[in-house]
Amino acid sequence: MAADDPRQEQAQTWSPQTPKTLRGNANYPADRSVTLTPATKAPLLLTVAVEQSAALPQNEIQRITVQAVGGTFTVTFGGQTTTAIAYNATAATIKTALEALSSIGTGNVNVTQGPLPGYVDVEFKGTLAATNVALMTLGTGSLTTPTTTTVTTRNSGVPQANEKQSVTLRDTSANGLFALRIYADYPPLQGALTAAMPHNVTATAMQTELEKILGVGNVIVISNGTGSWMVEYPGTNASIDVPIIVAN
Repeated sequence: MAADDPRQEQAQTWSPQTPKTLRGNANYPADRSVTLTPATKAPLLLTVAVEQSAALPQNEIQRITVQAVGGTFTVTFGGQTTTAIAYNATAATIKTALEALSSIGTGNVNVTQGPLPGYVDVEFKGTLAATNVALMTLGTGSLTTPTTTTVTTRNSGVPQANEKQSVTLRDTSANGLFALRIYADYPPLQGALTAAMPHNVTATAMQTELEKILGVGNVIVISNGTGSWMVEYPGTNASIDVPIIVAN
């Protein structure tokens, strides 16, 4: 508005809680009147937090070390024990003995390094992949002059995990609108903004809005109770450390 427009002074005294029509004069006639309407729903404040970090799957690797000059030993896993294994066994021999256990099974371990005396590395794969399995134990009573008989964890098994972020109203009794800005610092989707959503938006409706940006199958939203939602990133975002969404 121009400096001599009477609507300017009227606007300065307007209360945002009530509607007001700003009238013109001879220079600014009524057909140029402006009606100011208060927002019926104020923007809501939210807290967004990472509840579960993404993780790539990793197979567990355990190292069997046997230093002896003769005799045999056994390996126990999951309540099952191998037949006697020679102190100087190769990796292939140990793999065969382990796969014969019902607690392991064919194709579920890979054994490298060796031969003994020394060490072999046992990687759990197949049905045991990406699992934090129990530590194997050795039966060493039949070894001759054993100096070292240990099993140690080289890499712990880690299952795949999708990132999960919680979205929570700071005041669950408040009415209003909010939007979510996706990947604020992630160039492919930098600044992508959902439509405004009400304070009581359903998890399904929020998921639909997020899918418009991320794509169907790449986001899951569940309700955590009144004014709280959990957002999970599967699909193309699985196991990725997703930048945190921003509440607008």
